[in-house]
Amino acid sequence: MRSKPINSPKKISKKKQNHLRGEIINSAFQENHKNPELLFNIKQNENNVFIKRIGFNELKKWGFDNNGNLRHESGKFFSIVGAKNKHAVQPIILQPEHGILGIICQMRNGIIQFLMQKKFEPGNINCHQLSPTVQATKSNYTAVHKGKSVPYLNYFFNDKYYAIIKGLLSEQTKRFFQKKNWNIIINLPPEEEIGIFHNFKWITIKELLHLIKIDNYVNMNTRSIISGIQYNMTEVQINISQAAKFYNQLNNNYSQSKKGKDLFVSAQNLIETKHSLIDLEFWINNKRKNMDDPAEIIDLIEIDDLVRTKHRIGITKNNEFDIIALEIKSNREVTHWTQPIARDTCTRITGFLIKRINGILHFLLKSSHEIGSQDGPEFGPTVCGIPLNPKKDNKGSDNYNKFAKYFIQPNKENCYLSVIQSDEGGRFYRVQNKHLIVITNDEIDEGDDFIFASLFQIKSFINKGNYITMEARSIISCINFFE
Repeated sequence: MRSKPINSPKKISKKKQNHLRGEIINSAFQENHKNPELLFNIKQNENNVFIKRIGFNELKKWGFDNNGNLRHESGKFFSIVGAKNKHAVQPIILQPEHGILGIICQMRNGIIQFLMQKKFEPGNINCHQLSPTVQATKSNYTAVHKGKSVPYLNYFFNDKYYAIIKGLLSEQTKRFFQKKNWNIIINLPPEEEIGIFHNFKWITIKELLHLIKIDNYVNMNTRSIISGIQYNMTEVQINISQAAKFYNQLNNNYSQSKKGKDLFVSAQNLIETKHSLIDLEFWINNKRKNMDDPAEIIDLIEIDDLVRTKHRIGITKNNEFDIIALEIKSNREVTHWTQPIARDTCTRITGFLIKRINGILHFLLKSSHEIGSQDGPEFGPTVCGIPLNPKKDNKGSDNYNKFAKYFIQPNKENCYLSVIQSDEGGRFYRVQNKHLIVITNDEIDEGDDFIFASLFQIKSFINKGNYITMEARSIISCINFFE
């Protein structure tokens, strides 16, 4: 039996970690391919992919128990159950196991490169998306499905490799109940040879950040992992010539635009921030300490306004998502299967409001406490879940807050980021969110539930684990200083 990845890969020294972070920053200016989007050909139609919506009675090896919960016959994978707290009662995905989301990186031809894969998931917008080297639930890598083994999995159970990033991070806590996954980047020695499987390619961080600008190209698991990469220059071990080259290129790239440079400054460890890291941690921990709304699992039949038909499970109030069933054929580890999957009722907006304070861009974080959170409130984006077309889709009105007005058709000049990204396609069917970062010069009152932080501070909390929501990490991952 494999050991848990918490005990491997090997813990990295601060000096070596900073050196590798410096090499990753250097990789942000290097590319191997002029058109990296053609390298993976994500949008190419696959003749051997078949996806069909079916009724729940057509599911194989899945069924409803006596309490109305939808479960797999093995007792593994995940289940559709109910959850409740003082403010909400809803269906939720229960998957009490830690998956592995991992990227292998290696110095190749003098540049740190990431090994990425073109991977199919039934809920993906483009069938395939750019995914980590490994993304596997425990049920997958223990072969409950009796399918093919997961390529490169053993590297993440080997303590001879160094982990640049390793953290147990939360998933979407409005749809998952207390679900977390390991987010890991491991570094292979440059002299070690590694075979390349079909649909896997080496790319630089510059190429990855280029691809993440394309709608629905890079999957959520990849975004979650790379969101923790620090670009703080004060600690990384880069020699003087590299640093000079770095700053010169940054200035050249942004001779006509200050947006990337301003974001890069916010990614530095500066003393002029509005709040210190200690103050921010005290603020969120105080929210957790005063939390009086614990959630619990219940049976689906206990939900009074549950709607269950042959083809969907949902609720009549605030019905932001429902559960449907699919039949899938592909060339994955298992070639033919059926499964339930969550589906959103509309495309939504998730965004950060930013403001320049003491010359530094600050991001307005919101204390986010959803029904599926295990550790209590986390730092979330300023807004999360606003319907993209509020006149057409009035679901999720509980997600509105006083800052929503900044994100409804914002001025292009005020947008530091605008891209459509989709949720992980193994559990969510074609769920899309428009990621926005919008600047304002207005006076902003933080109040009780909002607080400003720099980009460096946000990334510091990502690396601490259990402090930044998946939705916030997804937005942060899309920031590109270099284009």
